[in-house]
Order: sequence, then structure tokens, then C-alpha cells
Amino acid sequence: MALLLLLGRGWTVTKVHLEHKAFLMVIVMYSLVDVGLTATRLITTDPVTTINDNLSWETLVVLGLRLFILLWFLYELHLSYLQEAQLTRQQFYVVMGSVYSLWFLYLPVAAVVVSQVVPPLWQHRTYTGADNNIVVEVINKYMA
Repeated sequence: MALLLLLGRGWTVTKVHLEHKAFLMVIVMYSLVDVGLTATRLITTDPVTTINDNLSWETLVVLGLRLFILLWFLYELHLSYLQEAQLTRQQFYVVMGSVYSLWFLYLPVAAVVVSQVVPPLWQHRTYTGADNNIVVEVINKYMA
């Protein structure tokens, strides 16, 4: 995600250096919070007694942070698009924004849909299968 935010800011496309290094601190903090919440969920959830742990409060916070990062990415991408004068680079920003917006959104959407539609005993398998299928499809699309 950090690399996407750097590209969204125009690093190596429009700009060669980083103007605000405070954003790297935000990425480090996001990573620490994400790891901490995931570890908390894994430690506090008892797999024997818990059937449905897909949308625990920790998971919802991680999904919310991911949506925040998406909005930040789109904002930075829009600013870089406006600063760029070359048409080919502007088209690159449009394609990058559309492809990676889908990448940011598929996890929260899949988690909510699976938790609402699929029975609890099949939720983990369904989500894991959908996740693996999307990854394989993306690899096949871009490797061909």
C-alpha cells in the first residue's frame, strides 16, 4: 500500500523526490495498527467456540482503515493527475487509479457480502476461495 501511495503522489512518474516525509510515518503507524489489531483478533478469538469471527470489531477497524487509505490514494492520484502535463502520464494515472481502486475495494466488499449471504460454517472457505480466485485471475490477466 505504501508503494501505491508513493505512486499516487507522483513519485518516479512526475516527481523524483518526496516532498512530505510525514506521510511515511502515517504508513508505518497504519502498518503497526493493522498488525496489532490482527494479532488481537487471533489471540482473543477462540476458534472452538466462535463460528463467525469474520466481522469482529478488529476486522471492521482494519476495513475502515483500508477505505481511508483508498480515499487518500485517490486524493493523491487526483493531485498528481492535475500537476502532470503529458497526456500519456495522465492516462497512466487514470488506469492506475481504476485498477488499484478495485484492488482496495474487493476485500471490504467481499467480507461484507460473504458475512451476509453465506452460512457461517462456509464463510471462511467461501472468502478464501474468492480471494484466491481473484488473485489468480489478476495474475492470468496481466501475465498473458
